[in-house]
Amino acid sequence: MRQVCLIMMSVIIASCQGGQKKSEEAALKASSAVGEAVGKTSSEFVKGVKEGIDLTFGCKLTVMQSLSAKGIRSGKFMIGTGNKADIKNKLSVYLIFDSSQKLVITATVFDAQGKEYGRIAEEVQAKKGETGFVDFVFNDRTDIESRSTITLE
Repeated sequence: MRQVCLIMMSVIIASCQGGQKKSEEAALKASSAVGEAVGKTSSEFVKGVKEGIDLTFGCKLTVMQSLSAKGIRSGKFMIGTGNKADIKNKLSVYLIFDSSQKLVITATVFDAQGKEYGRIAEEVQAKKGETGFVDFVFNDRTDIESRSTITLE
C-alpha cells in the first residue's frame, strides 16, 4: 500500500513541475512499478496457497517392515487423480530397490481415525539399484483425504 501511495505522489509532483512529457514519463514509471508490485504479490499469494494446501493435505506414507526387509524403500509420494478429475484416488510412490524383486505390493489407506477405506495391490518387478514411480489407482469412491495414513506392504 505504501508503494502505491509513493507512486501516486510521484505522479502528482511530476505533473506539478510542468510539462506533459514529464507527467507521461512519471505515469509510465508509476504504472510499471504498480504492475511489478501486483505481479510479485500475486505470485507470493499463489505460492502461499500451494504450500498451505500441501501442509493441510498432510498424508503419511509408511513402508512396512515386510517390504523394508526385502530392500525396498520409498522416496517422495504424490496424491492425484485417477479416472475422475475431482477425486484424489491415485497414489504415486517413488520406490528404491536395493535388491532385485518381483512381488505384489499392497497399498492401504486409513482415515485420520485409523479406519481403512481403500486397498489396492500392484505387481512390481525391478532389478537391484532401479528406482521409479509406482502408481496405485484406487476405486473411484476412495478419495484420499487429508491427514490419511497409507501403508505399503
